[in-house]
Amino acid sequence: MRGMMEESKSYGGFAVGQPLTGRSVGRVVTSHHHPGFAVGEYVYERLA
Repeated sequence: MRGMMEESKSYGGFAVGQPLTGRSVGRVVTSHHHPGFAVGEYVYERLA
């Protein structure tokens, strides 16, 4: 995300007042409601 704080030739910078976009990585600590996620598994997703 740090790289997108300023505009570049390949992409525009973040717009004030708009949601931030990017990716997030996390590790499952507990999972009670979704059989597709196992404890200890790493997951990632695109934000916004």
